[in-house]
Amino acid sequence: MVKSIALNSIIFSAFLSVLMLTAPFLASGQIQVHDSVNVETLVNDVLLGGDLTATNITYNGNPVEDAASNHYGTFEIINSAFPISEGAVLATNGIEHLLDIPISQTENFQGDPDLSAIAGGMNVNNCAIIEFDVVAPSDTFLIDYIFASEEYPFYTCSQFNDVFGLFVSGPGLEGPFLNDAVNIAVIPATDIPIGVNTVNSGSGSQGNNEPCLEVNPNFQEDSIYFMANSPPLNNSISTPGHTHMFTAFAPMVTGQTYHIKFAIANAIDNIFQSAVFMRKGSVSNTSGLNPLTVSLNPSNFDVVPEGILVAGTFNYFIPEPMELSPQGIYTYEAMVPSNMNITYKFYNGTGTPELVNDDCGISGALSSLSRYVIMPDSPLVLDTVCFGSCGAPCSILSTQEQERIHHLEIFPNPGTELVQIVLPENGNHSMEVSVLDLTGKIILQKSINSNPGGVPYQLDVAALQNGMYVVQITADRLIYASKLVKE
Repeated sequence: MVKSIALNSIIFSAFLSVLMLTAPFLASGQIQVHDSVNVETLVNDVLLGGDLTATNITYNGNPVEDAASNHYGTFEIINSAFPISEGAVLATNGIEHLLDIPISQTENFQGDPDLSAIAGGMNVNNCAIIEFDVVAPSDTFLIDYIFASEEYPFYTCSQFNDVFGLFVSGPGLEGPFLNDAVNIAVIPATDIPIGVNTVNSGSGSQGNNEPCLEVNPNFQEDSIYFMANSPPLNNSISTPGHTHMFTAFAPMVTGQTYHIKFAIANAIDNIFQSAVFMRKGSVSNTSGLNPLTVSLNPSNFDVVPEGILVAGTFNYFIPEPMELSPQGIYTYEAMVPSNMNITYKFYNGTGTPELVNDDCGISGALSSLSRYVIMPDSPLVLDTVCFGSCGAPCSILSTQEQERIHHLEIFPNPGTELVQIVLPENGNHSMEVSVLDLTGKIILQKSINSNPGGVPYQLDVAALQNGMYVVQITADRLIYASKLVKE
């Protein structure tokens, strides 16, 4: 497989990179990255929290006094569906590309054996590797991170399996990597490393899933850990896909010295970059988790028998039941760390998401607008809200209004190939039809015109895997939705 890139893009990238040579601070909307930070400052003042202090810090094998690169830096991303609001970033090229600023090749450190091993034996390029030692103040080592790549979605399940590794070596650890290190950057509850072919949308871009199946037989099920970002969400990074936030951990022996190696690389070539975002202060011996409590007053609509569910950053956007109190209020508590952008949405059962407006919503991963809060370093109990409303008290919706806002008629249902959708009355305005899986991920999306004549819209679902989906029509800032069973 050969990637292609237009010559004029290369020339423009080189020209723009010259303009950016003196710009240590880069910003786009609510996204900010700083590539002028010293690597020692990055490790000790940004990455490390708790009682940890790093020594013997190197970048690509160079001591701190000789380490200078735009492949690492700090970032801030607020008012965003991107889960981490602040921290350190390590990338396979200048971190400007995270803001969709084209740049020329800056440096190309190659051939790290640990990265090559987790990339499936592929040659690795553009390696960015930060290493240091720490003395363990307790028996636990933790870090929160997100892997992102420009290889998504067009080179998913290809040989271009960019990877991220977090290698830890020291007393009590015995692994297959240099210095008997273990890689703790893995899919939860597995030993499968983090990379383009292991965590993705669950579908090979070239119609061939075999490269993904070889490195992760459960890569389709593990798509719950992936967030599509194409087109990019408001106030988010430019890469078309990234993982949810993972927490890596390793056991340690208190008082003993351990060697830590953060490493990321391009596989095969040096085109299309990847990055890892690490939450500020999360390299720690303590979890730093605090309870976040959300609650909903259902007095303005009829609750379906399944009850109220909530989906958000804290549960991989998979709708989970909320608890009904004796007072008739639904509540949900999640344990989350500080410096997180929390986006979430309530559901009336599994098929009807709420619609919130700009006053309390942002562009989110759950389609349309999602609720948003940034998590402080302390417990947070949010005010009770109403379904589809920014606050309380709730205004009562009539049955007719509920039907207009929430119900979408689909037949046949269950369906196998073509299903008919009765479009809402919307004049001659355009509409958007989306098919989402139960994690909120968009599977199909099309723009359509309304049909004043009342002829149902035909939707081809033959390519969908069997299961339950949500079909959603967005028109004039209203959402019409219904469950669809594909057989």
